[in-house]
Amino acid sequence: MSVAGDDVSLIVPRRGDRLVAAVFVLPALVGVTVFVLFPFVSSTRLAFFRVDRFGHIGRYVGWANVTRVLRLPELRTSLAATAKFVLLVTPASLVLGLALAVAAYRPLRGIALFRVVFSSTIATAGALSAALFVVLLAPTTGAVRYALQSIGLLGPNETINLLSDNRWAIVAVATVTVWSGLGLSFILFSAALQGVPEVLYESAALDGCNGWTMFRYITVPMIRPMIGFATIAFTLNAVLIFGQIDLLTKGGPGHRTDVLAYALYHASFRDGDQAKGAVYSVVLLVVCLLLGVIQMRFLRRRHDDDSL
Repeated sequence: MSVAGDDVSLIVPRRGDRLVAAVFVLPALVGVTVFVLFPFVSSTRLAFFRVDRFGHIGRYVGWANVTRVLRLPELRTSLAATAKFVLLVTPASLVLGLALAVAAYRPLRGIALFRVVFSSTIATAGALSAALFVVLLAPTTGAVRYALQSIGLLGPNETINLLSDNRWAIVAVATVTVWSGLGLSFILFSAALQGVPEVLYESAALDGCNGWTMFRYITVPMIRPMIGFATIAFTLNAVLIFGQIDLLTKGGPGHRTDVLAYALYHASFRDGDQAKGAVYSVVLLVVCLLLGVIQMRFLRRRHDDDSL
């Protein structure tokens, strides 16, 4: 079937093709329904009822739970901690991953070994990364303490506990998160660099362009879709962080690392306030949706500006 005056042919899918497509899409739909839609509907429903610590639903209270939670100072503290954590994790993950990918892209002898090393953290679970850094950051026996002593920042008998310091706790957790996600960032950007035509670099080199100029005007524009995808992925991962917080700081000290996802767990399972936890879950989902929409609109605008 073709359109008059146009060379483009429209292929009409057959019934069998639709059936095959439905078979492949069905597992994803089931997963989204069971693990996303159903929990969201249940949490939204709990937010409008009085719920005991065992999850038994009582009488309908309308917006009382929502207004109560939105007025809590701890919600604002959690939102501030989440925003700070995202600002620490996302840029560092992008910059370090891209820098390592560009460095490993060069055809040097033995570079394959470095590629394996750079991507090795992708095989390390978040809990294992946190446990490793608990040992490294130990106040008296950790390698970080000895390293600081060796460069003169700590005295021979001084100790330091970054995970209990009000200023450095969230930085320490962010460092663990960046390190554990560095392998994924490296792999994503390495894959994107493989799609950049080599002829562009050769032409730029003939024109006398240096490495920074080629990176700025060739590499970055060509891999911008991957930068956008990685930005969204690492931002959402930072917003939904839980394991590292639970193993390293448990939201402390002084709620400085009590990010939104961990505050949800704390309200639901420690305080036993299921309605409060339901409101937190809805707030968390709204934050994720807003971040996704803002980033997608920004990336689409940048793409439209580049195409002009």
